[in-house]
Amino acid sequence: KNLFKKWKLPERMEEIEKAYEKLVNAKDFEEAGFLCSVFMMATPKDVEEQEWQFNFYDGKKDAITSYTVGKEIKVVSRDAGVFHEEGEEHVEELVLGEVKVDFASAFDVLKKRLDARHELPTHFIIVLQKLKMPVWNVSALTDTFNLVNMRVDAQTKEILEEKSFSMLSWKT
Repeated sequence: KNLFKKWKLPERMEEIEKAYEKLVNAKDFEEAGFLCSVFMMATPKDVEEQEWQFNFYDGKKDAITSYTVGKEIKVVSRDAGVFHEEGEEHVEELVLGEVKVDFASAFDVLKKRLDARHELPTHFIIVLQKLKMPVWNVSALTDTFNLVNMRVDAQTKEILEEKSFSMLSWKT
């Protein structure tokens, strides 16, 4: 049984590309470095309508400025600190033209994994970023308090990494 069949998702990068063009062509857009990621966090019922967040990295400040693009363009944060994974100090530019696997296709990989596990998602975190190559980093928090994360190559649809763990195992 496919738990996701009722969801309609954007099938192409067109939605993200249009929102990006709207942002960079807006008169009040302040160019702050380069695009480093596109982000969305949503519930299953809101994923189709949720606005994308565009994050721009300024290497001079080692900071990120974030915007959401919907009917209006909003600054989410300005000059926020950057999280660097251990051993990773370099933030790479995300070039949308390099992305060959659309959002719906990458998301389908996660949906199939959740179907196989018989778990229902309660929240999604979706990040398009560049980690040597463009990568869809898709995560789902499930009704059983598991976090399922997959990194999918945004050019080939190859699963680069898959992790799952119980949120209940976190120590406070």
